[in-house]
Amino acid sequence: GTYTVSLTAFGEGGQNTVQHFEIVDVHPQAFAYFTPSQTTVYIPNDGVTFFNISQNANTYYWDFGDGLTSVEENPVHFYTQMGTFTVTLIANNEFDCPSTFISENLVFATASGTIEFPNAFTPNPNGGNGGYYDPNDPSANLNDVFHPKFSGVEDYQLLIFNRWGELIFESRDIYIGWDGYYKGRLSQQDVYVWKVKARTIQGTILNEVGDVTLIR
Repeated sequence: GTYTVSLTAFGEGGQNTVQHFEIVDVHPQAFAYFTPSQTTVYIPNDGVTFFNISQNANTYYWDFGDGLTSVEENPVHFYTQMGTFTVTLIANNEFDCPSTFISENLVFATASGTIEFPNAFTPNPNGGNGGYYDPNDPSANLNDVFHPKFSGVEDYQLLIFNRWGELIFESRDIYIGWDGYYKGRLSQQDVYVWKVKARTIQGTILNEVGDVTLIR
């Protein structure tokens, strides 16, 4: 509210009072607070909804701890890097009486368990390389080797069969794919069946089957 302040001074000669009418305006301070929809997420597909339950506020500034911010009231944020993140909310109002709420190490983001394969590849006709590939090497011709894109995969087994159901390749190393060779010779252009069994870091078992075209 608005307040009037009086001062009365006492001395040997008596007393005197001075009064200032409606000199002090007291405004409500914002109160910042929020709760997250979840505190463990698997990047990049899990989003965290931050439920804003601040009071006496009408503007908001969020810092998600990963270099990104928002001014939405109830933002949904997707983390793209692994780690533990502190989230900060600054709530303010029309009287510029802000409040800050910091939740330390609130969100733990880890890699999700996913795996997917292409439907064709072109082996090197000059010879195989044993199936090794480096997904982080920008100069590598990754289409020489049949291999998956993956994240968060721990245990892994890849099987390749020809059209007669004969097993022609097996790998238990996710960084070793099929280079298209069988018994030292380049396989013929054809459609081959692959089967994969994998376990993600969340403990989910993946069993998938598909086919791939070898092009030469």
